[in-house]
Amino acid sequence: MDNENSSIFGDPDTIRRNCIELFSQPDFIMDPQVVPTLTQYLSAGGEMEKLVQLLSSNYHSNAQLANLLGTWLADLELDDRRNISHSIHEAVESSSSVRDCFESTISSMISKIFRPESADKIFEMDSTEGIDWLPELISCFPWRKLIYELSEQFPHCLMLNFAVKLISDAGYQHEISNINTAAQQLDIFSRVFLSSVDQVLHEHMKGQHTESYEKSFAELLHVACHSEQTFTLTQALLHIIARQENGKRAAACENIAQSLRLSADKHEQDTAALFIAMTQSEAEGISPHVTQALRTVLTKRSLNPADISQLYQAYMELVPPPVDLIRDPFFVNMLIDALFNSATRINTEHRPKYVFLLAYASSVTETIRNGSRKQSKLELDLTRDRVEVVLNLLDTADDLLSELQKFFELLHTPVVAAGLLHYIKTTILREDFLGEPLPIHFVLIDEIASLHTNLHSRLFKVLGELYDNQSSINEVAEVVMERQRNIIDRFVHLLSVGMSLPVIERINTMFKEGHIDVSLVRYFGMEVLEIISPPYSTEFIAALLPIIANPEVFDAPTFEKSPASKEFIDYCAALRKK
Repeated sequence: MDNENSSIFGDPDTIRRNCIELFSQPDFIMDPQVVPTLTQYLSAGGEMEKLVQLLSSNYHSNAQLANLLGTWLADLELDDRRNISHSIHEAVESSSSVRDCFESTISSMISKIFRPESADKIFEMDSTEGIDWLPELISCFPWRKLIYELSEQFPHCLMLNFAVKLISDAGYQHEISNINTAAQQLDIFSRVFLSSVDQVLHEHMKGQHTESYEKSFAELLHVACHSEQTFTLTQALLHIIARQENGKRAAACENIAQSLRLSADKHEQDTAALFIAMTQSEAEGISPHVTQALRTVLTKRSLNPADISQLYQAYMELVPPPVDLIRDPFFVNMLIDALFNSATRINTEHRPKYVFLLAYASSVTETIRNGSRKQSKLELDLTRDRVEVVLNLLDTADDLLSELQKFFELLHTPVVAAGLLHYIKTTILREDFLGEPLPIHFVLIDEIASLHTNLHSRLFKVLGELYDNQSSINEVAEVVMERQRNIIDRFVHLLSVGMSLPVIERINTMFKEGHIDVSLVRYFGMEVLEIISPPYSTEFIAALLPIIANPEVFDAPTFEKSPASKEFIDYCAALRKK
């Protein structure tokens, strides 16, 4: 105790006056300091009668009422469990509803009356009695959720920040979505970030565009795009992980980093400078005119002959810049759009430079050993020639179907397949395009799906846009449904070559939202059942079963006509029994 407090408590009148103020507080009799305060008051000559009157008149029994409610809750749960007239499921459901009601009510009350300055006073106490209840509190999810909500409202509250740290230490960092609090403490942010990355990587291995992947990626995006600092840290860590790992994990990290950049661009964040900086190594600097040319292109999101010429000259040199520099997803997509957009054509004088850079980015491999880079250009000339050939075919062929065999041969080159897919997209989704896609378009789409797993994501998006586009056309219902059926066939083919969960979930979502007729859902289900066979993964069953088990989709006559549907239901039923 400091000197000031010693002088105050040495005066009997001051002691009595201070004690009376404390006794006048609501429920002070329940305060842990009541006994020492009572002793001080009596030692200073205080009256016992006044003491009793103050403590009793200011007793509101708030704590006892809370304990009483808790006891009632326990009794209600116990009665539900003992009630033999209910099934086990009903008893558990009833007790859960009582508990949920109690917890939500208490949470609402706390949110209304919470004061951060009062909560922070627990750190002013000498003992640990003020926070000994906190570890037990955070062991329950509803109260952790309350802490998350309060910490978002009061980001500077010490007690809440401390509680968030305890939650992170206890292993619940994957639940923390309040990045304002997490970002203030590096250890918490690191755990939240690593947990988010680990979850996205786990879902990425099972495939993109699933509901679980989109949810995990949204959480990572929320963490990464909290600020420029967190985005820089995220990109740097993913860059390091990609360099240290190999195979699928390295590719997944690169893909996630690129997806974050694409999403950050939608939030109008300039990521070009960061990407260029991470591409350069400490031992080797890239020429300023090269980086400036690329940054201008990426910042303006527009290609121009001057900057393209700068980059072309740089990569024609004996010691070219790193190939990763022109593998930026924005830059590659702009090159593909410039060359393969069916509505526009670039100047034939500059086209070879565009083709060269696209071929270079897609075919040249690079290895780093002992700090030196080595590039392999074995496939560069072949890739460049094939891009030129397919561009000439698109420019000169009156009927693409007559050149189908040549297209099939050229489609084995990934960048050609990506270019042709963009050509088809910009053709059939143009505002001035009338009618439905030609058979050649569907044939090429199916062939691209069969040959290139890496393009499944783009194909999935194109088919989704095409379905929405055909659905919005003002035509007779039978005509629209026939066009939609053609797109459903493409979805089924995409499912058959590996993209199963996103396709099924997409059909489920469209059906729930009323964007697809029940007959088309039935057609999709029957087509899928004809090409699949057990064993099935848990995720696959969870996605497909709601379609097959829905009596509105698969009625009794449909089950009789489709033995495969009954076999699928029986398989799922047998699996549940195990």
